[in-house]
Amino acid sequence: MANKLFSQMSEEERQSWTKDYCNWQSRVLPELMKARTMTTSFRNDFELGLSLLSAFPYCRSFVAESLRFKNYISRIKPLARYADKVTADAEKMLNTKVDLSDPALLVRHVGRPTKQEAAARALKEEQERKAEEDKETLFGKKADIPIETPPAPATVSGSLTGGALLHLDQLKWLLPLKLQEAVDAVRDLRNRASEEATIAKQMALDGKHPKDIEPHAQAAAKLVEEYEGIYERVDDELAAVYVRLKEDTTFIKKMEEKQVNPSELRTMLRPYWDKIEDKEAFKAAVIDFIKANDPAQAAVREQEEIKKKQVADIVKYLTRKDKPNTPKRISTMKARYEELKSLMGEQEAAVYQPVLQAAIDDCNNNVIPAIEAKKSSKDDEQEA
Repeated sequence: MANKLFSQMSEEERQSWTKDYCNWQSRVLPELMKARTMTTSFRNDFELGLSLLSAFPYCRSFVAESLRFKNYISRIKPLARYADKVTADAEKMLNTKVDLSDPALLVRHVGRPTKQEAAARALKEEQERKAEEDKETLFGKKADIPIETPPAPATVSGSLTGGALLHLDQLKWLLPLKLQEAVDAVRDLRNRASEEATIAKQMALDGKHPKDIEPHAQAAAKLVEEYEGIYERVDDELAAVYVRLKEDTTFIKKMEEKQVNPSELRTMLRPYWDKIEDKEAFKAAVIDFIKANDPAQAAVREQEEIKKKQVADIVKYLTRKDKPNTPKRISTMKARYEELKSLMGEQEAAVYQPVLQAAIDDCNNNVIPAIEAKKSSKDDEQEA
């Protein structure tokens, strides 16, 4: 059932999925929304949610990317948005109707409101605003007083240092083909969302029944989720590009072949990296992706990691203070120091030459005289 789409499930499978999903959404998801650090329990709960969401085709791309990068902390908000969409679609398929005028939907509680609760609250606020506008003021009805609203930017994804806006159209070439196609649809999605929201607002002002307003309000919310989801994917992808411009040698060469300065491009993409909450986990996921897709580079990285560990082990041995500097230890330290020079180079290894010399001096001035004195003392005792 895990790989089945909801539309392909039998009645019994749907009931089982619905039971598991309702339990996860009501008890687990609110706790995930509060989390700030990655724990084993958090990871298991997040992946359980991904497994449940995969029953709907539009969630599978998000599920695959999440499981690939494992940057769950930075994906909590998108997870909640997909959960809202899945809830709405599952209710439709199960022939469950939600009445936005139900007072229960207006009750405040801890955690993120569901899509239906948000729609009901928006409707209530619109009705209260309309009632307020109908009141008389010194200048007549409030509804007759014009309000100027500045237009929102169409495709703004982020901002650069100095306040210059960075548009999706300027970044498309860095994105995978499917995500480029999604970016092309952003402007249309925003326009359609604005149209649906305007229709819903006007119907509310005209006093239409909530059930007639609901389809337009939900359509607007769905469209907003779609283009916000694209923004989230773009942010993650550009943060991954930021990491690859330092870690992926093959990718860096491709950029240079295109006459692109990797360092300058990386500086431009820094705002997207700054958005990532769990940077260590995100970077590790990107490096795993590089290794999986470039065997030659993976082999080089493996050798570098082995070399790095060897250097760390030698440095630890040279600098430890809990062992006496006996002649045997000095002999081993000298051999390790020569090995360190072959790994790091003589100039970089020279930093540890004073450490070795200090150990040699201690051996000659303190340890060896102490050993000889002890030996002499034993000889005297035996003669006596």
